[in-house]
Amino acid sequence: MNKINFLILILFGVALFLVGGILGVVYQSHQTDPQLEKETTVIKTLSSEMIPSITAYGEVTSIDGQNITLSYAGNTMTVSVADGVKVFSFVKTSEEKEISGSGSKEVEFKDIKKGDTLNINLKLMSDGQLKSQSVIILSSATQ
Repeated sequence: MNKINFLILILFGVALFLVGGILGVVYQSHQTDPQLEKETTVIKTLSSEMIPSITAYGEVTSIDGQNITLSYAGNTMTVSVADGVKVFSFVKTSEEKEISGSGSKEVEFKDIKKGDTLNINLKLMSDGQLKSQSVIILSSATQ
């Protein structure tokens, strides 16, 4: 009889352990991660219509197809520039005496060179992806 009581006690302990483990998993799955909640709020705010764009600034360190890598103050960011995105320049070419009008002119993507300093206007989409809206060449590597 003593062995049966001991076996029942062991089985009861194992069952209690399993129930506790299952309840712990269920409890944790219903908890919200405060960091994730904060990030979701930030993405929702930055992708709203109230904030039309975010600007990435830096020197072009590489161009790979439509991807431009910018570096500034030890930070690096690669931005994918979609086809059809307008590119503007505030840089005079050697044959221009001045840039007329607002000081900028529309140029082509191929005019961007390694070493140029750029502003890339981006829109943060609701899914967290960045979408390029325009590129502005602020200074040229050849000047």
